[in-house]
Amino acid sequence: MMRIRDIHRAVAAATGESLADIERLGFQLESPTLAVDRLEEVDSPQLIDWDQVESDRFQQAYWGLTDDSLYAA
Repeated sequence: MMRIRDIHRAVAAATGESLADIERLGFQLESPTLAVDRLEEVDSPQLIDWDQVESDRFQQAYWGLTDDSLYAA
C-alpha cells in the first residue's frame, strides 16, 4: 500500500503542481470496491458533445429543423 507522502509525490510529478499544493489538496487512494460501485451507478456517459449541441442549435435557429424533421419522409 502506498503511503500518503508517496501518493502526493506521484500526483505532483504527474500534474506538475508543487508538492505543497498537492498536500494542501489532500489526495488519497480510493478503495477499489468504492470505485467499482461508483461506476455501476452511472447509467450513461457523463459528457457533452459540444459540436453536436452547436450543430443542433444552429439547425433549429437557422433552418427551423430538428433531428426528427431531417428524416421525415
